[in-house]
Amino acid sequence: MNKLLAFLIFTLVVFAESHSQQMNYQLIDSVCMNSVVQIATPNATGSGFLVNSSGYIITNCHVIDGAFGYFASFEESDIRIKFKNGRLFQVKKIVDYDIEHDLALIKIQNVNISALPLYNGSLTNGVTVGALGNPLGSEFTITSGIISNMNPFEQGEKYFQLSTPINPGNSGGPVVNMYGQVVGVVVATLNEEYFRGQQAMNLAIQLGHVRKLLDANQVTFSTKPFIDPLQLKIREQLTNEEKRLLDSIGVEQVKAQMQLQKMQQEHERQMESKRAEQERAMQELRNIEEKRLLQEQYDQRRQIQSQQAKYEVQKVLDQRTTARSKTVSDSIRVEQLRINFIQEKNAFVSGLPYRMVAMVGAAGSWPIGAMGVVKKSYPIATYGIGPFAWMGYRIDISKRSARDRFGKGTVFGIGIHPSFKTGSFFNHVQDSTQTISSQASSFNMEVEGGVLFKETFKLTGGYTWSNADLLPSGYPFMRAALIIKMHPIIWSMGASATLTAPQDMIWYSAETALGFRMGFGKWQTGMRRKVVKKMASRP
Repeated sequence: MNKLLAFLIFTLVVFAESHSQQMNYQLIDSVCMNSVVQIATPNATGSGFLVNSSGYIITNCHVIDGAFGYFASFEESDIRIKFKNGRLFQVKKIVDYDIEHDLALIKIQNVNISALPLYNGSLTNGVTVGALGNPLGSEFTITSGIISNMNPFEQGEKYFQLSTPINPGNSGGPVVNMYGQVVGVVVATLNEEYFRGQQAMNLAIQLGHVRKLLDANQVTFSTKPFIDPLQLKIREQLTNEEKRLLDSIGVEQVKAQMQLQKMQQEHERQMESKRAEQERAMQELRNIEEKRLLQEQYDQRRQIQSQQAKYEVQKVLDQRTTARSKTVSDSIRVEQLRINFIQEKNAFVSGLPYRMVAMVGAAGSWPIGAMGVVKKSYPIATYGIGPFAWMGYRIDISKRSARDRFGKGTVFGIGIHPSFKTGSFFNHVQDSTQTISSQASSFNMEVEGGVLFKETFKLTGGYTWSNADLLPSGYPFMRAALIIKMHPIIWSMGASATLTAPQDMIWYSAETALGFRMGFGKWQTGMRRKVVKKMASRP
């Protein structure tokens, strides 16, 4: 079969003569119609054609103006594109439009379909053409005709007139020549309603405006003919039988080509299905990964929140523990302060001298001498010895600090000193002394007051009443004594001076006493109360 076809082509080329070429509409339909599309919008339907395999399509503005005009009524995604093989696409974008020349450039996804080439030459009246489109709902049809007038309105190169029948639905479809190249775009039919008395006028947009729109958007296009001119020329030289044979061969080729296209489309569908499956798988993986990341983020947030909550709880517990420890510490400190205060107070009180002092014992005295003018004779007592009792009250007059506790200060005392003495009495007359009685007893009562220094030395004065017949009934005295304490034993040694008025005589005696002393009544004075308050308020 191939050898026969080669022989026929060679023979026809050698013997071809000048015969007029004719347009093979069957071949045009089989070759070009796959690149023609039907455009459906919510308002109407129209036609268009593929100019680039990347998905660029040319049509009329008025076919899709509902998506971008002043009275837009639908979105780009509402425009549906259908090819002859039945594949449907959704418009992704209205790339550009030329309202003045009623042209629009739209974009769908990439398709594996050959785009129609554009004619790159000049046109004249009488050229045979075909209009491809979808008139009146009849899908993918071809109508024949010629170019009637390249400039019907004498308004420049905008439209040309053709005799090809045009109906609603053809708008935006291609007008092709015998080689399958686009020479114009169907735009309108002007019928008797607009031109009374004239036949219908079918118009197409000249191709130059299409090129400008594509160049402005950097969309490439092809100019190579779909149909080889040599093939058409050879066909015109054939006899009817050869044409039938060639047609049959052509039909077989078309069938083979269609089968190949069908296989390609099936492969494309399979590949697209695989791509879709892969995309779904990738999307599932992305979803799983996204869920995993979200779960990790959620777990991290939960962990951080849990740690923060634990930290806050621990912080509160630590604060409570600290407060409890501080409370216990404060309680212990307060208790210790209370104990220390009690101890210090007890020590302070224990260091206080007794206010009331009682002492009993024995005392003796020896005259040392006399001083003064003796007016007459008078009796004096000599080496008297006997028991005594003493009761006194002490007043602290030292301004010591609280730390010294007033324990060793200077005190002032007032006491009552009853005593009973026995001894010898003498009568002293001027410079001589006569013994009156070697043995005599007397009861004496003294009121004494004075100052005690460091409880080791005292300086006192007082008054004595006596029942001795030989002595005056009362006389004042002064006494100085050194005190030795051997608690509770007291030993004092000193001297006294006695005024024996009215004789105007002062006589001196040496004294000693040994007794047992008892103290009681350790109450606080006003100054000591202030000291105790300071001790209580001390931190």
